[in-house]
Amino acid sequence: MVLVNYDSELVSLAEILRLYLRNIDPLDGKGQFCDRGDSYRPVIFFRDTAEESIAKSELISASNELRVPLEKITVELKSKGQFWLAEDYHQDFAERNELKYKFYRFSCGRDQRLD
Repeated sequence: MVLVNYDSELVSLAEILRLYLRNIDPLDGKGQFCDRGDSYRPVIFFRDTAEESIAKSELISASNELRVPLEKITVELKSKGQFWLAEDYHQDFAERNELKYKFYRFSCGRDQRLD
């Protein structure tokens, strides 16, 4: 799970969710690329009914863009609960381990799948 703090004067929740949905595999509810299991399932957490509505709208947009039925989009919507920051070694992993991350990303076929 990633906590995203943003300035709604500069970017909207809809824009953030659109980027999110274009950088994951919204058709894979069991994980993402090489990462499998509950910790890697695609989920959007919403704070209130307004955010839930925006999230649902973005799922519909992704369905239309991918030309798949909405039922094939496996991104779960959940009400936001308690959030705990991950340990320091998880923070900025790609920046601190650039070579390792690039190897992982290429080996998993992430970019090829997204293309």
